[in-house]
Amino acid sequence: MNKCLFLFAVVAIQSFSITHAAELKVDENIKEGNRWEAVIPKNVSGSFRLVSFTLSRLASYSRDDVLALHVYVPEKGQTHITANNIVKNNVNYQMEVKKTDFEQGWSVFTPWSVNDVLLPNGIKAKNLGIEAKLDEQTYLPTVLRRKGVNDVSSERAYALHFFTPANIKSIHYRVVEGNQKKLEGVLTDIFAASTFRLDLNMENMSNGFYKLILEITWINNRKSIKTYPFYHLEYEDN
Repeated sequence: MNKCLFLFAVVAIQSFSITHAAELKVDENIKEGNRWEAVIPKNVSGSFRLVSFTLSRLASYSRDDVLALHVYVPEKGQTHITANNIVKNNVNYQMEVKKTDFEQGWSVFTPWSVNDVLLPNGIKAKNLGIEAKLDEQTYLPTVLRRKGVNDVSSERAYALHFFTPANIKSIHYRVVEGNQKKLEGVLTDIFAASTFRLDLNMENMSNGFYKLILEITWINNRKSIKTYPFYHLEYEDN
């Protein structure tokens, strides 16, 4: 009986969600208490998924840097901000911002110290994936800076990173505004169990709601369609 209870306890502990696991970490190590942040056991998932959606990212950061994440919220709703390491290797980094009721317009999430979890676990800036979503549906523009430093990249293309569990022959992608096609392209020969990057150059396009549509042809010729609503807004350095 005791052995059975022990096994049940182990299973129960391992079934904690990412948020709960990270919450245990933040209470001990993150003095600001504004986020859940931890390295946790890998959550093996075999699904095709978007793992990062950013407008501008940092090339690097150093010890004692404090990050400031600028997020644009176009309308009232719940804004959920998360971060992860794009390429997992042997580390599964997860961060979730506690606050969800951001004001309309540009808001800044800070402080986010690199000393707490990022640097001790070797998470480099180029491997830091970020997602901000309005009402769990619409991806929002995010700009990552170091607090107090005006070091925004001049790049104005959205950088999207995806994970694929299987080999892909091709992806035909297009960006639409309503019924109008604004942008399109093709990616080919993407390998299984890897991440890949898609850049969307939205320069000179009007601010507003758009959709990214992916038409995927898998290695076995099976086809699928993925749709990602997002909001576009030009970021002005200040």
